Amino acid sequence: MPEIRIKMLEVDLTSRETQVRDVTDDVKKYLGGRGLGTKLCWDLVSQGADSLGSENILHIGVGPVTDLMGTKTIMSFKSPQTSWKGRSTMSGYLGREIVNAGYKAGILIRGVADTPVYLYVWNDDVQIRDATGLWGSWGQKTEYELRKTLKEETGECFDVARIGPAGENLVRYACINSEWMHTAAKWGCGVVMGSKKLKAVAVRGTKGPEYADNQKVWEIFQNYLENQATAVQRYSHAASEPQV
Repeated sequence: MPEIRIKMLEVDLTSRETQVRDVTDDVKKYLGGRGLGTKLCWDLVSQGADSLGSENILHIGVGPVTDLMGTKTIMSFKSPQTSWKGRSTMSGYLGREIVNAGYKAGILIRGVADTPVYLYVWNDDVQIRDATGLWGSWGQKTEYELRKTLKEETGECFDVARIGPAGENLVRYACINSEWMHTAAKWGCGVVMGSKKLKAVAVRGTKGPEYADNQKVWEIFQNYLENQATAVQRYSHAASEPQV
């Protein structure tokens, strides 16, 4: 059976260079977005590094069942609140788009841009684009404008994760938001994004996920659905019974 290689998109905002890294071995050992994000923080952020400096990272991680049975993403970084490794999860479809773009190990963001930028990802087309016109805008307006502009440009619906003025102004509890309502709210991930002058991350994936054994994955998914339905039925039955 062919082995599927697990890829991570790495973006350096300082040099404005991007590359795709094969991290299959790391993903096998450090399972899930949280595991890989923790390893990246350990390897790349030195002890005593400024959490608002260029050495800090922001890893937007996804797990092995993202887009199959869930859509969570997890942000990993050195927290400006605690100076320890921080993580914050967010619901929504950003993780699905990242997986379908071909980056099943997520997106690693390094460095600091010299002017405000946003990250544009449409499958293999990765660009660091100017965001000076968006800088200072509140988050919902930023998301609306980017979605509208990219829809007109490409005909595709992008998912957008973005910050507002709090992240830009380095408020240490700033959040990252997506789809108007989903929030990565813990440990100051929004200020890390703001310190990098990264206003937003816009992702569209149309490749679809790859699995080494599609039949086995389908069986796992069916089993999940059947067990979930059984659990709901049991809960509903118990809830309807009179309480003594």
